[in-house]
Amino acid sequence: MESFERIEESGLKDRVHVQWDCFVQDTSFEIQIYPKTGILRHESGETKHETLDYMDCPPPGWELCELGNEYLEKHPHLCISVPGQTEWSQPLGFHLDLNDRPQQLLSKFPVPGNQLALIVKTYHGQTLTLGSFVRVYGILELPQESGEHWMDQIPILHCVRFEELSSQDLIPNYVIQESTDLASIAKMRDQAIGYIAGSCYGDRLVAEYCFLQLFSSVLDRSKGLPVGSFPLNISNVQDATLFLKRMRDLTPLQHTISLDLKSLNEAYFAPDQVRFPDQDHLASGQLQLMPHTWIMINETQLTDGKLNERGIENLQHLQTGIQDQTIKYKLHFGHMEREIDYQFCVISEGKSLLKLSTVVPLVKQEIVQQEIDDLDYLRSFISKARSFENGISDSMQATIAQEFSQEQEQARQENRNLDDGSQLLHRLGLAQLIAKSKGFTTLDEQSWREANLLEQKRIQRLSTILNR
Repeated sequence: MESFERIEESGLKDRVHVQWDCFVQDTSFEIQIYPKTGILRHESGETKHETLDYMDCPPPGWELCELGNEYLEKHPHLCISVPGQTEWSQPLGFHLDLNDRPQQLLSKFPVPGNQLALIVKTYHGQTLTLGSFVRVYGILELPQESGEHWMDQIPILHCVRFEELSSQDLIPNYVIQESTDLASIAKMRDQAIGYIAGSCYGDRLVAEYCFLQLFSSVLDRSKGLPVGSFPLNISNVQDATLFLKRMRDLTPLQHTISLDLKSLNEAYFAPDQVRFPDQDHLASGQLQLMPHTWIMINETQLTDGKLNERGIENLQHLQTGIQDQTIKYKLHFGHMEREIDYQFCVISEGKSLLKLSTVVPLVKQEIVQQEIDDLDYLRSFISKARSFENGISDSMQATIAQEFSQEQEQARQENRNLDDGSQLLHRLGLAQLIAKSKGFTTLDEQSWREANLLEQKRIQRLSTILNR
């Protein structure tokens, strides 16, 4: 069975079996009722009794002349190419020619890129979940004639079966075997930090925080907080072009949101059903993406000006996404809150418009260019290690609790503000990312010490810059 993305556009054929890895963008279409069987008549006069699964129209040269008595349901879904795939992870193939396409179709794509959309129809009680990443095996049906409705221009993929995928499935040459050679992992880790630092004026502190962020993922929401989320603000940046390129080399999913005045006031960040009042379908937004997408929010092009209502809404969507890892879809009957799991990295010259707890100012240092020996293995390692839950042993918990108690007592004696627990949780989260980046599934004491040292360096740098 051929992968749909690898078929040249000129080679598209009707009624062929294909497989397609896609992102489920919209599930709001009405269920369709169809007869289970019917009698087809060929233009030559031949007739045959046929099951009507996996087709909307009879094949060319045939017409439906008699319907059976039993009716079934099929569920239409609008699916698109995975939004935000970086160049190295994208399948080769064609994209839809979007010239003169209606705005309803264009609104289905969260980000520009490999634009491909199909209507995927499921049968026999199967349904696809909104925002899921799936591999669909089915029968392709091309539009027979151009209809008046925008959906009539989109090919249909009749789903015979499907399977859920994850971001790991986006990595070509995925290295399955796990290395237990800690020295090799340490070398790879050092190369990755050096590779990023080469795009950050040699700043290894910034590079290490950015590298560690790639291992972050929301692990728990039971207490209302997205535990495991690790948003960053890299400040004192004027040009992030090379930095963006290096980060895109390490992650299969990336999207850049530019916070210039025009984009804020005109773009759509959240999906909605109200953009086209006469239709109920879900228009996309720049924040309707795959889990584990690394999002660079670029504030370096922001100029003075006035935000309109949409601009204010867009900033609110970003702040909610960063703080709560949720996004609100605007529907006809109100709002629907959906959980997300993105890695937000805000790039700014000075203080960001957005509130982030982890700010790392960039400081120019000597640039030493570093290459990575095995990029395929590094990409696979990041994707694998991100899923580690990174538990904490009883002895490690006791060590952390004792040190925290001592720090609080010292703060009282020096009349400093006490930690309400948020800074401790932040350091603990950072330590778990360090442990993951070393290939550990549980938090070790050395990673805890390194996290404290990293935070001391960061806070000291922030204090130095603020006191200039």
